[in-house]
Amino acid sequence: MSSVNVAYTGLRRFDVERGSALSAVSVASSNLDEISPSVSYLEAAQDIAITSCLIESVDLGVFCNMAKLQLLNFYGNRIRYVKNSANSNCSLYDSLTTLTLSQNYLQSLNMGLLSPFRSLALLNVNENRVEAVFGSYETDANLTMFLQKNKIKSFDVCTWYVPRMHSLDLQHNQLSTVPNCLEKLNGVSQLILAFNQLSNVSIESFAKMESLVYLNLCCNSMTSISFNTTRYPISLRTVLLAENNLTALDLSLVAVPSNIAHISPSISNLKASRNIAVTNCWLESLDLGAFCDMPKLNMLNFCENRIRYIQNSANSNCSLYNSLETLTLSRNFLRSLNMELFNPFRSLMYLTLKENRIEAVFGQFETDTDFNLFLTNNNIKVFDVCEWNVPRMLWLELQHNNLSTVPNCLEHLKSVQSIALSYNQLANVSIESFAKMESLSKLILSSNSMTLISFNTDQYPANLRTVWITNNNLTELDLSLVAVSSLEVNAQDNYIEVFD
Repeated sequence: MSSVNVAYTGLRRFDVERGSALSAVSVASSNLDEISPSVSYLEAAQDIAITSCLIESVDLGVFCNMAKLQLLNFYGNRIRYVKNSANSNCSLYDSLTTLTLSQNYLQSLNMGLLSPFRSLALLNVNENRVEAVFGSYETDANLTMFLQKNKIKSFDVCTWYVPRMHSLDLQHNQLSTVPNCLEKLNGVSQLILAFNQLSNVSIESFAKMESLVYLNLCCNSMTSISFNTTRYPISLRTVLLAENNLTALDLSLVAVPSNIAHISPSISNLKASRNIAVTNCWLESLDLGAFCDMPKLNMLNFCENRIRYIQNSANSNCSLYNSLETLTLSRNFLRSLNMELFNPFRSLMYLTLKENRIEAVFGQFETDTDFNLFLTNNNIKVFDVCEWNVPRMLWLELQHNNLSTVPNCLEHLKSVQSIALSYNQLANVSIESFAKMESLSKLILSSNSMTLISFNTDQYPANLRTVWITNNNLTELDLSLVAVSSLEVNAQDNYIEVFD
């Protein structure tokens, strides 16, 4: 036996014998309230997860001598304190790449605690109660750091040395000013400060972030932002300012990186190309027929243009139809999506149209690929799959749209394993709507307006294992007739008074 998975039990203690050969251990939704020192005997473990239990504190020193341990996951506990009692150079310091502490009760984060972990590449502390991030921190890893949905008022990086850190997510906090010393983050390419309390911002604050490409300042309280300066992040390509209180915006001194407004027919001469990207330009329309005779082209990327229209003028059986696997059209101005346009593309697996203005998705669509469709952050009110034949489609993202009802004809998505409908306007939902999605294992309905969700039916997705309904308006939840053997339901941030 190489792994152990314990879930939905009354387990209070978990002990390990010496010489354990387990490579993965998961304890979830149990009454475990402390980590036994015998966990240190899991010297062969690569992945340890203790989630949705009653743990109140974590000592990382317990895991010190685990030379193979890459992932530690403490999601959804009651952790208030994290320490490291180890006084030696732990083998864990070179092995641990991912540490998850999201949905706990941490109130502060001392980054000095994590400095010894030389290989840490992903730190997730989302949805705690963190008010301050402080302490000296040094790492040469390609670090991504998530601190969403905390209460951070103070974020101090002035004693950090993180030359290869590349992403920092601070959305949904209480920052009233841009953090100081951002020049310390000169490797960061993506910085997200949306949903804070920023009021007046100057682009100069980010000027020494030499690698910054994407800056998200949406949903703050900004009444002004100044771009009129010669001190400017040299790599910056995207700034999001939606849902602020701006009354004026002067971009007259901003250097636009490219003014390409159309694609030349001569692009068809790139017959050996595998990847073509025309991003952050002025394209207003796109003709996929221009790429018809490119038999090696796998990826097309038109992110961050001004595209309002897409067509395919090709009247022959293009070699592109068998080669193109990934098409990205995010951050454009599209208002509708006719899926019939993509029927000829027999190899298309990833279609991404995030952050457009799409209101309706319609049209007959057929593909036999492992298809994935990403439509996050649009204005979708109508999503019609009744004429779709997608027997191997795997993934559908529809979060952050304007859907008020669950789409019809979901039985056409029999192979979809995950569907994300969070941040819409759904009110009353029945699990029957998803009953014929035979492969569905994860359903995300968080952050809607649901006052009711019904699980009391014998028509039920046979493989469903996880349902997220956090941040709704539910007052009761009845799971007494749930028809699957193991179901994880996350219902935090509701108003539930009655639970069966």
